[in-house]
Amino acid sequence: MTERNKGILLMIAGSLFAAIMAALVKTTGDLPTAEKLFFRSAVGTVIMGGIVARSNEPFWGRNKKLLAARGVLGFSGLALYFFAIERLPLGNAVLLNQVSPFFTIILALLFLQEK
Repeated sequence: MTERNKGILLMIAGSLFAAIMAALVKTTGDLPTAEKLFFRSAVGTVIMGGIVARSNEPFWGRNKKLLAARGVLGFSGLALYFFAIERLPLGNAVLLNQVSPFFTIILALLFLQEK
């Protein structure tokens, strides 16, 4: 299997698991959003902690301020995504999440003067 095919399979698997996560969040409507966020974040922390432990990289990174900012912004994005899943039709919430790279491109053009 070529590297390109492996990359395609990983992207498909990532999309599949994201869709499963969104469906599970939608079906557990009676649980508070904070609980859903806690358990999703706990699972992610365990998985990523294992990956970092196997690598030779420092667990707390090299730039703690940027790492903390990424954590806060990532958690905020996840919280807003779960909020959208609970209040919008599932297809609309997932679509908004999937088009976020286009919003990033537009914002980079406007605010960072990227070409």
